[in-house]
Amino acid sequence: MTRYAPAARVSRMPAWLWLLQRLSGLLILGLVMAHMVVNHYVDPATTITVGYVIANVRKLTFLLVDSCLLLLALFHGMTGLRNVLFDFVSRPRARSLVAWACTVVGAAFFAFGLAVLLTVMNR
Repeated sequence: MTRYAPAARVSRMPAWLWLLQRLSGLLILGLVMAHMVVNHYVDPATTITVGYVIANVRKLTFLLVDSCLLLLALFHGMTGLRNVLFDFVSRPRARSLVAWACTVVGAAFFAFGLAVLLTVMNR
């Protein structure tokens, strides 16, 4: 009888990264639902205008929630993009480059988004 060695297990994503992506998805869902309730159902007679949005962003709570939503969405999206790109890249060096590129692009978008939020807050 021939014995076969078990196939090498290749981890495409560390377990903690997988868990964080799932948690970020749940947190995004919760924050978006809270955003919808607060902005559209608490006072339905309020018309949402640019002035209304700027007034809300000036509140620390809204700024923190929007910043968290931005961070979570970018993390979730960049982790998903990393996984898709890993389906097409098999060499370890190239995978490392893909992972770093996703991290740098995500950090750049977060910095830009945070700069926009802070600019609107200080307007």
